[in-house]
Amino acid sequence: MQAARHVWIGGVLAALCAGRTHAWQNVTANDLMNEIRRNDLVVRGTVVRARGERFTPHAFTQEVYLRVKDVYMGDYPHSEMRLFLNLPICLHREKAGRPALAANVGDELIAPVKAIRISAVWGEYLPPDAPDHYYTAPSFYPIRDGRVTGSPYPLSKALAKRSGLEDFERLLAEKVNEYRSARHDEYRLGRVLFFDDFDDHSLAGWTFLVGHRGNAAAIDSFYGEKWVGPGLRWKHKYPRSKRGTRGRLNRDKATGNYGGVLDGARLEIGVYNGRFRLRCNRLWHHVTVVAGDPNWQDYQVECDVYNYLDRALLLPELIAQPNYQEFGLYGRVHVPNLPETKGEHSLIAVEFGPYSNELALVPMWTRVRPGLWHNFCQIRAKLPDPDGPRELSFWRKRTHILACAAYRIPPNKRIRLKARFMGNRVEGYIDGVKHLDGVLSPMPDVLRAGRMALWVFETWAEFDNVKVTELVRLNRTARE
Repeated sequence: MQAARHVWIGGVLAALCAGRTHAWQNVTANDLMNEIRRNDLVVRGTVVRARGERFTPHAFTQEVYLRVKDVYMGDYPHSEMRLFLNLPICLHREKAGRPALAANVGDELIAPVKAIRISAVWGEYLPPDAPDHYYTAPSFYPIRDGRVTGSPYPLSKALAKRSGLEDFERLLAEKVNEYRSARHDEYRLGRVLFFDDFDDHSLAGWTFLVGHRGNAAAIDSFYGEKWVGPGLRWKHKYPRSKRGTRGRLNRDKATGNYGGVLDGARLEIGVYNGRFRLRCNRLWHHVTVVAGDPNWQDYQVECDVYNYLDRALLLPELIAQPNYQEFGLYGRVHVPNLPETKGEHSLIAVEFGPYSNELALVPMWTRVRPGLWHNFCQIRAKLPDPDGPRELSFWRKRTHILACAAYRIPPNKRIRLKARFMGNRVEGYIDGVKHLDGVLSPMPDVLRAGRMALWVFETWAEFDNVKVTELVRLNRTARE
């Protein structure tokens, strides 16, 4: 089993590095502003200790100890910071066949820093000597010969003109002040646009996304990323014992619900006991179901959601977890070829779990048990992304994590989740308390309007009392 896991990880890494379309882009002043929005600190310091890198299927991470010289944003009272610098795999440099360190002792750098907190779950605990948070920097700015450079990709031409240290610090101050003084439009509730309590045991009005990412062969991969729904069929080539068999969801004529075993794991889709069940527990399987009007713009989505432990995943032949805890609401959903997709759909998510969030996945992948680091909520804006591996979406600028926070997700209990989509601002509420607040700027046209959706990823969740309400703008203060 251990050897098989090593083969799998090696195959994932090879697939990530072999992607043909990465569309790397240089760092702009607007990227710098967005880093200020989504991070907790911006610091300047000197590397006094540097440890070797670890890798995950998502990225390399290097642990450094930074002697803090200046704090441009936030409150950091200590003179030293234990910081994890992240690098995407495909941009990782090599020397003599070994990974090259991103930073070395003596290097000076400026880093927007996120404090990734850990929230223990039922049955889990933090070891006595373990920290309850990590400081991580998915990008940073080395200072060399009095000038600031970019990492992991270079500064744009416009930003390079301000790369002198004093000028760059003035730019930072301008962006921090802009962030602190930002004002936002206010909204009131309007008319109810949509409601479904599923008491009629019907799926009318809901459409499932179906498809797979990548080339034609990807759908046959046991680990290929798929959007699973009624009508999707495929052959899986791995493991060997299952080659040549077909997977499909079967419809129960009596209830209208769908179920089946695909890629060695159980799926259930339909209305059970007055709740909409989306049960999907296989690696890299999504269940995404959309409803509503593609012309909706500013609106609020609310629902009750229940998260369940799936003991079917405890079987020894399955490479998965009893509960991946990744589920939530989508807004502004645009699917060009509804219901089919290969990743070219776009959305803004208010969700549980750290999906596509390299800030959370690195460095905790190798340091914290999954039962701990999956306890997150976040706002994620996804642009069309049909090609290449999703894990690199942060650096490819096709996915933007606007906000994230630790949240202890209770199992088998009702959670009231609310998402508010207002111009270029998004808020996330859990049981009436605001936990997330994010801004996307500039606002892509493709994310200005769209349907709503429910989503699970390798998770068993049930939804109820889904309500969409129009939001009416009262004033205009924010620039989009």
